[in-house]
Amino acid sequence: MKQTKLLWWIILVIAHSGCHEQVQNAGEYTAWLLDKDNGFIKQKCFNNICIATKYLPPDYQALKAHNKNKLSSYDSLLQNYSKSISFLMEFSPDKEHGDIMYKDVLTPEDYQQKVLNLNFGMEKRVSLLVDDKTYKPALATFENTYGANETKIVSLLFVPTDSTDKALFLSDTLDIELYDDIFFTGITHYVFTRNKLNNTPTIFIP
Repeated sequence: MKQTKLLWWIILVIAHSGCHEQVQNAGEYTAWLLDKDNGFIKQKCFNNICIATKYLPPDYQALKAHNKNKLSSYDSLLQNYSKSISFLMEFSPDKEHGDIMYKDVLTPEDYQQKVLNLNFGMEKRVSLLVDDKTYKPALATFENTYGANETKIVSLLFVPTDSTDKALFLSDTLDIELYDDIFFTGITHYVFTRNKLNNTPTIFIP
């Protein structure tokens, strides 16, 4: 009897671990990603600034692209996005509202320097630490909203060094390191674990 109960318990655990939440569109997937318990977003707040770093799964990016163009092949899109690692880094005010671009700005030159640093300097301020390797962004794109949004967003894309480099996709952790001399929050780390990143929802495409 005890062995039978143990067997049923093992079956239930395996069945439960194999269950994934199902999503049908990018909106549902976005809501799932924003749930911090799922492990795809890390946030730290200090010096009246909040920095949120979000990991963007390849299937999420493929689904977004497919939703925009139903004629596109989801499988082809997924194959393309699976060749790289993508993050969004968002800077927003902690408690006070207002454009954080004006924080600690004394002159027009100070403001212009912040804009330049966000547009052209994030590659040298962000690193991805994977095992014993350090990757710099292949692309770091600042989404300038010209004051329409309090949150400032930087898109980050990392790629393997060559065709034999599998560390980005197999390591136990992905550690985003930010050296921030733009908003003066110093050096911070945003660590993502592979066991969480592998646990994405199931995508159902009608």
